Amino acid sequence: MPGVGDYISNAVLCYAFNQEVIPIDTNFLRVFTRIDDFDSKYSDKSRDKDLIVQIKDYYKFDNYNRKLEFKEYNFAVLDFASKVCRARTPRCNSCCLKTKCCYYEMK
Repeated sequence: MPGVGDYISNAVLCYAFNQEVIPIDTNFLRVFTRIDDFDSKYSDKSRDKDLIVQIKDYYKFDNYNRKLEFKEYNFAVLDFASKVCRARTPRCNSCCLKTKCCYYEMK
């Protein structure tokens, strides 16, 4: 469909059709680049196809416990990004991942 990009198509496949795909948006990019120190050569990380592939490879569903639906993992990352790992005012001091977070170590 014209005008439908990777994020929208993956979101529809994931949430409507239960496909094991990751709708990677700026929130996903922020969480993974902060915690795991994935680097991008672009200021707009959403344009970095190599970074997106790297995150998808890291975030394989086969590595997780199948008792929890893959959609819940996606929602968990989005919730974490909106409540803790926020864009402008991250709550690093109360973050449960701060001991493993590259962003927190650099602060």
